[in-house]
Amino acid sequence: MAALALVTMLVGAGLSACGGGGPADLSLPSTPTTRPLVTTTSVSASAAPPVASPTSPLPGYVSLVALATVPRLSIYASPDATQPARVVTNPWLAVANDPKTKVTQTFLVVSQRADGWVKVLLPVHPIDTIGWVRTEEVRINKVGYKIKIQIGASLLTVFHRGDVIYQGPIAVGMPLSPTATGDYYVRVVLKAPAGAPSAYGPYILGLASRTNDFPTFTGADDEIAIHGNDDVSALGRAVTLGSVRMENPEIATLAGLLPLGTPVQIVR
Repeated sequence: MAALALVTMLVGAGLSACGGGGPADLSLPSTPTTRPLVTTTSVSASAAPPVASPTSPLPGYVSLVALATVPRLSIYASPDATQPARVVTNPWLAVANDPKTKVTQTFLVVSQRADGWVKVLLPVHPIDTIGWVRTEEVRINKVGYKIKIQIGASLLTVFHRGDVIYQGPIAVGMPLSPTATGDYYVRVVLKAPAGAPSAYGPYILGLASRTNDFPTFTGADDEIAIHGNDDVSALGRAVTLGSVRMENPEIATLAGLLPLGTPVQIVR
């Protein structure tokens, strides 16, 4: 189901937002496993493999994420533009008018320039829309996690530093409302209140993916999500309105593990 509908149904019960596993994760070890997911534990930075600087070539398993550090972030169509194409409020509210759902504006980095510009993927329609932000207005973090969703196989795989740390069944979109393929990222982590009845599990990972043209950065736009479910028989089937359902214990672990900006690749 789309994130908008999920939020609408749960906000009255006190839905809250959280930042996943933190802004950076490369000090965490990978623990290759398949079901059930094993939560990793912190180790010293010296125990982590070496990682290049943001302006140097990065290992294939590392992505860069830009987190806004200013209250109003200007996004430009190009570095040559004299005026921003849009200005977004930071943090943004995943649920309109609910201060408990504040989330840092986060973008997946496409590339960087030495003259102070960062090219980022925007969480807007159409898919693959990019923009440019100033380096001085964002903080760049490295992320070693990645999610791959295979629609045809109804399979979700989580990688850390290139190693598989989880693989399990999912439910995907029906033929009339298919799960959109493409490259996205985790934009928000929403937690349902304890004890609240929900058909969508304990957590929702809102993605920078859209089902309709909503050119805003408010909580009212139609985001696709990864979330839990209340019917395990749905897993392995095409039964959703576009979002991805997975097992509740595993979505809870991922919600506490994955940083905002974690790349999500959805393929057929």
